[in-house]
Amino acid sequence: MSHASVDAIEQTAQTHGATWVPIAAAIIAVVTAIFGLAGSQRSAASQLAKSQAIITFGRSSDAARAADAHAVREEVDRAFMSSGTARNPRALAAAADRERAAAAPLLAQATALETQAHAFDTRADTLRHGAETIEVGVTLLDIAIVLISISALATTRLLTVVAVTAVVSGAAIALYGFVSSLG
Repeated sequence: MSHASVDAIEQTAQTHGATWVPIAAAIIAVVTAIFGLAGSQRSAASQLAKSQAIITFGRSSDAARAADAHAVREEVDRAFMSSGTARNPRALAAAADRERAAAAPLLAQATALETQAHAFDTRADTLRHGAETIEVGVTLLDIAIVLISISALATTRLLTVVAVTAVVSGAAIALYGFVSSLG
């Protein structure tokens, strides 16, 4: 092969490199933006689910405290009855029974709300983990854009290989974060 042929091949490689680099960088930037949006949405949904968990835990606690108050009143009524100083033991027994009856649904409600709060909390953790994983992938994709741009200027294959590795790794990690936070 002549020296002129080698120069022509190098010139063609540099020319073609100049055309694929902006296209590749633009495609990676769009993919990065899409994953960035998904990560932001997961993060916001995680905060919402955590807020729902906190509010629901509070409502559960309120219901449990109301049930406890009824139980205390029942115990006070029964203590008066057993002391023998009550004027109307039947009225106290009826009041104690009403307190017990009032406490039961509140306790059931507190248990149901606590179960719901745990579900919100678990969902918040899943979404937060997905958002964090997506962010790692987005960071690798950002790095890949820079490496592809530099590889065009430096005309070295090593940077191109590293950039492609960063693209594949970043996209795979971001996709894993996206899929893992769906359920």
